[in-house]
Parts: sequence; structure tokens; C-alpha cells
Amino acid sequence: MNAVADEILDLRDSIGPVALLEFSKVFRELLPNQVLEIVVGDIDVKNDLFKVLKAFSCEIVGVDEQETFCRIKLRKH
Repeated sequence: MNAVADEILDLRDSIGPVALLEFSKVFRELLPNQVLEIVVGDIDVKNDLFKVLKAFSCEIVGVDEQETFCRIKLRKH
């Protein structure tokens, strides 16, 4: 995960639908080529996030899975 994040979105305390809405809002505000780092603690939120990523023009530049959380970095196209 070498890419430096322009924005960090911590969703560890968010429930599924709210987390996805927060992600959508922040991602839409990014400029092209900016990197968003998302931190999730719930496996269901992580799985839902990967499902909705197909609707966004982005590249996954890193995934760091820890015991209690997962850090995902995305570059907007």
C-alpha cells in the first residue's frame, strides 16, 4: 500500500447502509487520481463495499487486512 491517501474515511463505527452512503459521498467529491483510504471494522461492510465499487470508476491500489479492521485504498479514475 504505497499510495499516499488524499482522504481517509473511517467507517469502523458505521453500520452497512450508512457506511455505503458515507463512502459514496466522499468518493464523489474526490478529484481524478486522488486516493481514498477507507478503514472498516465489520466484515459485512467490507463485503458490501466491494460489491458497490463496481459502480464507481476506481482502481484498488491496496488492501491491508488486520485482525480487527481492514484498510482499503482506492484511486479515482
